[in-house]
Amino acid sequence: MSGIAGILLLGDGDADAMFEQMLKGMKHRGRALLHKVGNSQGTGIIAKLGCERRAARGSQGQSAVVDSPLPAVSEALEDAAADLLVNSRPSGLHDAAVAGFVKNGLRIYRSIEGTRPVYYAPLERGFAFASERKSLWSLATGFVRPIEPGEIVTLLWNGASDSRTLEVRKRPVVDTVRSESELISMLIAALEGSFSRLKHVRNAAVLFSGGIDSSVAALMTSRVCKSTSLFTATTSSAKDSRAAEAAAKQLNLEHRTVYLNHETVWRILPSVIYAIESTNRMDVEIAIPFFLAAGEAKSSKKDVVISGQGPDELFAGYAKHLAILRDQGEESLRNELWAAVSRTHEVNIARDERAIAHQRIPAFFPFLHSDFVDIALRIPTSMLITTEGKESRKNIFRSMAKRLGLPTRLTGTPKHATQYSSGSAKVLLQAVKANVSEAKKVGKRDAERMVQDVLDYIGNEIGVAPQFGFVREFDMDLGPTIKLLKRVRP
Repeated sequence: MSGIAGILLLGDGDADAMFEQMLKGMKHRGRALLHKVGNSQGTGIIAKLGCERRAARGSQGQSAVVDSPLPAVSEALEDAAADLLVNSRPSGLHDAAVAGFVKNGLRIYRSIEGTRPVYYAPLERGFAFASERKSLWSLATGFVRPIEPGEIVTLLWNGASDSRTLEVRKRPVVDTVRSESELISMLIAALEGSFSRLKHVRNAAVLFSGGIDSSVAALMTSRVCKSTSLFTATTSSAKDSRAAEAAAKQLNLEHRTVYLNHETVWRILPSVIYAIESTNRMDVEIAIPFFLAAGEAKSSKKDVVISGQGPDELFAGYAKHLAILRDQGEESLRNELWAAVSRTHEVNIARDERAIAHQRIPAFFPFLHSDFVDIALRIPTSMLITTEGKESRKNIFRSMAKRLGLPTRLTGTPKHATQYSSGSAKVLLQAVKANVSEAKKVGKRDAERMVQDVLDYIGNEIGVAPQFGFVREFDMDLGPTIKLLKRVRP
């Protein structure tokens, strides 16, 4: 639920009022702790929302705020943030977004992992930034753009801005020297380093489908945290329901299930769209189970939610990867893996982080630690995919899981898309047919075609841009939408 936000307003405008307007869109991220500066050129405000109880200390009079997925920001991270502001050195900053005042203005940085979203926008007289776009949509701005992983942006008191890339994720060269065993050892060392950051977390929650990715995340989390519980959101008849229950027993970990039905999905649908800032049907279907599972984790007083996102992009886990290798060749597959990793921060992680953060609990993505990603992208294709005989994908990751001690039965689980394995796609359609008059009058196929239009209509009502320019009106139950608007726009 953590986050950061800020404004640099030039002249004598009311920065406090504008900043309060920004914070209304991020109330779910927790209490805002402010640091304010002013001079003859204007006023600057930065804030840390959520877990942190004080702004990070800065050297030489600077002050910084740090957004991290962990419940408490360590002194080492604070020191790294202060060093970043003064010397533009990102060393020691992992899974973080940092903002702070410097002599000539305000500086914002997003670490190379890209798991902590942060956006900024120019104003008529100044700039604003925030962890969520909806916070900036409330201001009069021409555009909102993400700060890219490894990028540092300086917003200047003279009204100009400067952007530099401090860290670049360089495309690794495929390692043709080391053996598979050696590469697995390197992967395990990097993964243990990533999970070690949870060592001060007492009560952890793992988003759990029963697949290999979430099972490895559960196993590693349980070795570091005092208490680990698994959370699944699914329909009672979906694949995830049966797979997750069986896998939890194999891991001997507490497991809690939130069951989806069309009433629940319709009730939360406006909140999900508002949280992820998108009406895209696939994004909504994926976010629904994450949103509900994170809510259950928060109700269970967990400190952080661990996501297993990443291995499919890193280790060629999708069916399309096999098809690309078979039809287009190895070079095309390597290009696809690199492209997927390069865009996952905005395509997948930002959506998942916002869905979880809306439930007032932080999200942690251990498989996207830069060291782990770098090693994964060095692995030869022959260790990822088998095309001869019995086809298989993500092979070295499965071998790594076995060496880590994951039960053999769990290392061979096939990949299923979240929206189908959880049943969220099916239940969303049921929700539309049950609550939209036009969908009640037509068959399943015609109702399917209405789903995106319905999502766009709800999004338009709550201030989230529709997927397409034209918004079709419907006669539907707007109760949940009105309830959300009363909460976010009192």
